[in-house]
Amino acid sequence: MFIKIAREKNPLIHHITNYVTANDCANVTIAMGASAAMADFYEEQTDFAKISSALVLNTGTINQLVANSMLKAIKEYTLLNKPIVFDPVALGVSKARDGINFELLNLKGISIVKANASEIASVIGLDGKARGVDSTFVINDEFLEKARKYTQKTKRILAITGKIDYIISQKQIAKVYNGSIMATKITGAGCMCASLCGVFAGAIEDKFQASLCALLSFGIASEIAQESSSGSASFRVNLIDALSNLNDEEVKKRAKYEII
Repeated sequence: MFIKIAREKNPLIHHITNYVTANDCANVTIAMGASAAMADFYEEQTDFAKISSALVLNTGTINQLVANSMLKAIKEYTLLNKPIVFDPVALGVSKARDGINFELLNLKGISIVKANASEIASVIGLDGKARGVDSTFVINDEFLEKARKYTQKTKRILAITGKIDYIISQKQIAKVYNGSIMATKITGAGCMCASLCGVFAGAIEDKFQASLCALLSFGIASEIAQESSSGSASFRVNLIDALSNLNDEEVKKRAKYEII
């Protein structure tokens, strides 16, 4: 695992994200040993691309002004060959949202697409049957085949969160079984996973391993947090505590995943 490396490198993770979960995303980024910048001003994108280690984009509360900043940021980070994590929130819900998300997805430079199964289904050309930010899609053989072809075509990693998390690359599929039902009772669990993908993508070269470490860390921290929580509010606080105290040895001891 790579938590020690992330903390030693302390990468700066630049976010253009939604206003619902920005604070949580910043806190989990810092808890995992990185630094967080939440900057969506169009005129700043060139300068933030120069000083940041990775970019995390989240279209949860998208509008055209923010989309313009995202388009600018993707071009700047691509020029510098720095990793980009993209979270196309609620893809499939509306034509306007789909238009912006696919305009971003059609650009080169995105390294990791982090989303739930419904959103990823829309990304790879299936009917995602989206219902807001909630996933209603069940991953099956057709999904995995289409997802694998998408990664072969785009060279991207797909990091899919759900009851079982999947990380799909051109050559490998990982299934992660760690996690807590309590993560579905707070806002922004998926957004926080995208931030963690940014942390590890900013610290190590292998984006499959970066995505795997991110989802394992979040799943294990969720399990630890649940053990001492009495409800949703305490779970949110305990989750950030658990991430800040998590180390590679604990991840190795508690990790439940397989490569298929």
